[in-house]
Amino acid sequence: MGNPAIAYSDDLDGDNYLDAVLLARWTGAAWTTQVVEQGVVGYGVFASLAFDPTTGYPAIHHGNFVPSRFLRWDGTAWNLELVTAGSRGTLAFDSGGVAYVGCTSSGMILVTSRDPATGSWTTLIADRVGDAWIVSTKLDSAGRPSVAYYDGTNRDVKFARM
Repeated sequence: MGNPAIAYSDDLDGDNYLDAVLLARWTGAAWTTQVVEQGVVGYGVFASLAFDPTTGYPAIHHGNFVPSRFLRWDGTAWNLELVTAGSRGTLAFDSGGVAYVGCTSSGMILVTSRDPATGSWTTLIADRVGDAWIVSTKLDSAGRPSVAYYDGTNRDVKFARM
């Protein structure tokens, strides 16, 4: 609808540890918030929000752990899928509704994609690094996933196009 939306982490039980991911949306007059998922310490960390262009519905990827968590809104409820590829990722969709998560795991930068017809995930290695942190995922003008990331070993910001 053209209004901003934000996925973020929060400490819902008040114990000073992040344990939930929430979605806030501007309605044009006020912010509304929805608890997407609440659970163990670390839920909501590295939350990334994107909208599926085929449905208009939001999806959120979050987690500083493997498996990380991918939640899709179906118009009624949030559907959870575990992403075994990695963590600390960001989410993007192509025009056909394929979800891409650029993430890190065991010294590798990964790009994992979800086929919207089958729900299966496919993972490719973008780079091998000793230590990586946040991975930013976008699609280029040709629809190919691209990731930018920090290589902590070499202290470089790098870019890979799949």
